Amino acid sequence: MHYESLGLNHKEIEGDFLPDKYFEVGSTGTAIQAIASSSDGSRIYLGSHHGFYVSTDAGKHWNRHDQGLFVQDVRTLAVVPDSPTIYAGTSGGVFKSDDGGISWPEWFDAASGLSSPTINHLAIHPGDSDTLLAATDGGIYHSDDAGESWSPLLIDDDNPAHRIIFSGNDPQTIYVLMAKGIYRSLNAGKHWEDVWSDMLPPLDVMISLKSDPEFLYGGSAEGLHRTFNAGRNWLKSKEKDLRPLKHIIADPDNIAKLHAITDRRILHSTNGGDDWKVLDLDWKALGLSFAPELTSFHSISKGAPLLLAGSNQGLFISSDAGESWIHPPIKGNGMHSKPLVRKMDMVKFITELHTGRYFGSYFVLLVDLATLGLVGLVFSGIAILLFKAKKKQTAKQLQSTSKDSEEVWEDIHEKVEDLSIESMEVHDMIEHIGQHLEKCKSVYLTKEKKEIDEIGRHITTLDRKMHYLMERIGEFEKISKN
Repeated sequence: MHYESLGLNHKEIEGDFLPDKYFEVGSTGTAIQAIASSSDGSRIYLGSHHGFYVSTDAGKHWNRHDQGLFVQDVRTLAVVPDSPTIYAGTSGGVFKSDDGGISWPEWFDAASGLSSPTINHLAIHPGDSDTLLAATDGGIYHSDDAGESWSPLLIDDDNPAHRIIFSGNDPQTIYVLMAKGIYRSLNAGKHWEDVWSDMLPPLDVMISLKSDPEFLYGGSAEGLHRTFNAGRNWLKSKEKDLRPLKHIIADPDNIAKLHAITDRRILHSTNGGDDWKVLDLDWKALGLSFAPELTSFHSISKGAPLLLAGSNQGLFISSDAGESWIHPPIKGNGMHSKPLVRKMDMVKFITELHTGRYFGSYFVLLVDLATLGLVGLVFSGIAILLFKAKKKQTAKQLQSTSKDSEEVWEDIHEKVEDLSIESMEVHDMIEHIGQHLEKCKSVYLTKEKKEIDEIGRHITTLDRKMHYLMERIGEFEKISKN
């Protein structure tokens, strides 16, 4: 986080301190995914499933350079004009070379801000070589310091971006081809709009020509789509040989000259795409047992004019405008680079140490398992503590409930005894009244008043007893319900 203040910026560590895995190359592969060249055409670069290749003799011979390029899946290349600086987009981030691809000491991934490190395309700003855009599986990322740091520009984890196009007229206008739609920004990425969703199918490729008004060419599974008024309306080509259209390029010196590839064909137009000619790629004559699936295309107009077509079976080169083709072998070696020349950026080395990747995948797996075990131990401890606390609380509740029950039953017992006594008293009182009534029948009238008063007194006492008895019965009912 503080590498600049610590003086680590642009520092490199010698190969004597680095494992061989950062410099050795595994099995050689020839599936070509990206083609680029230097501004003067003297150097040609290839990105493949298994490494990076350079030719300095128009493609006759190839050298493999992988010093520091420890992610071998090179998907896209971006070359700074009139400079030996090259950027390689891989499935594990962006690598940078300042010596024409001989070594790759700088590597940019999540630690640099590329939260989605699977790179599908790289584009350098036409007017500022320090400004780059990266199309990833998580959207578009932007760097204005030659790749040192990256920030999100157009992010959608559910909508991968696969190509970036700067307008040929105004670099402030940027087009992005995504899995779900085409997005355009007219102010260098500050604001985006989904355009042409009602006019075009999902596009695999698009180019913008320097013309007024702006010409745009797009390719899809349905073929070629063209607009000559900056997208206000689109025309679909009827050429069936252009289906599905995988790649299209224009001659920078003559925008009417176009080359395009489908999955099996190479085509050429000299009138802006009105008419197309299929360039014969006789793969049987080149010793192939089945037709190659084309993946990329590049043309070099300076020096020795060349057409280069990449495929899942290697590279095809034509030096006569596509009339004939050669299929040079693309072979590298698995030898280690010399320890004195292999280097790695210090910040990246520290990142490798911090993440554990320096010690290998088994170490990372061990750390992950140990971390998982520690997390499991913590959660199991918490579960045990919660279980004990719950058990203790339940015991207290049972004890409290038992005590309350004993008190309730004692109260009920006392109430029942009281009711029994009260009932006996009422019974005795009633019998006593009955005796006085019997006396009333046998006395003279002179004694009637005295007996009547006695009876009234007993009846009043009986009434108080009955009210008290009813109150006690009400209390008993409440206790019984609880």
